[in-house]
Amino acid sequence: MTTNTSPAALPADEQYALVHAAIQEIAARCDGAREKDFQGFDGTDTKYGRRIASVSFETLTEDDRQEEARIILKYRNQALAYCGLDVSKLEVVLDAQGRGTNYTSRDNARAYERKAKNAGLADKRSGTLLASGDVLLSWVKGDPDFGTLLEAVRALPDRRFDGPSQGWVVKPSKALAEFVLAHDFPVSTEAAEAIKTAAERKVYNVGLLKGSDGKRLWIKAPYDANRVAEARSLPGRRWTGEMDEVDATPAVLAFAEKWGLEVSPKAMAAINEAGEEAADAADAAQVKLDRAGLMSLASRAGNVTDLPDDFVALVTRAIG
Repeated sequence: MTTNTSPAALPADEQYALVHAAIQEIAARCDGAREKDFQGFDGTDTKYGRRIASVSFETLTEDDRQEEARIILKYRNQALAYCGLDVSKLEVVLDAQGRGTNYTSRDNARAYERKAKNAGLADKRSGTLLASGDVLLSWVKGDPDFGTLLEAVRALPDRRFDGPSQGWVVKPSKALAEFVLAHDFPVSTEAAEAIKTAAERKVYNVGLLKGSDGKRLWIKAPYDANRVAEARSLPGRRWTGEMDEVDATPAVLAFAEKWGLEVSPKAMAAINEAGEEAADAADAAQVKLDRAGLMSLASRAGNVTDLPDDFVALVTRAIG
């Protein structure tokens, strides 16, 4: 860093910036004094110097600035050789000499290193398209968001853990597209295209079960404990391990509307047909009940003139 103004006359912030630049130059040449003495840091400053040098000046706290200013005087010759800067002339350096080791800054430096390491682990996330058309999601155990990602992927429909690859195999879907977006999860170009295509495709949560002659339906949806509990009360409900299977009844339509589930056209037709059959059965039962009532009244009539008009009309229709 060069300037026409004497470094000692610069504002404190700019002096601290010069110190940090010198720390970074020394760190770049530091080997812990294993082979080259008096070129880098030594003793207890070695790890700290390298750690603190790895972050930008804007990242530093006031504690960090003061600790850098305190230790830099020990490396005056290096700073002069690498940067042309005589740190002994800087006011911030002279002021820092009366202070002891700033342990807060030492802790900060360790935290910066951990954060950088975690960021590196996050970079190991990947999403690749398999030959089956599914997407393989993987991340390492040290990932800073490991638990969050695990919980989120377990909530995805049509997912399974693959032991050999130590990853999750997930079918492309709108839910997977939302997962990728929410977690900024990196996926390959091929996987991204497959996910986009699936997300734009109409996806149904309720469909007609093949081979059931229109009598049975399947239900698939992201896991929700309350929805699952209510599904248990649907007529003919059976859990297969992957989906709910239920009888095609109007109750399924009410369930789907409550939980915002998409019903396929074939499933809707089966539900409507079941509703019509139920209505016809109810009408037939009512007619049978009405006839039984009329016969009972007729059996109690004293003569023909006492017969109920409805009974007379019924008999008239029967005999033409």
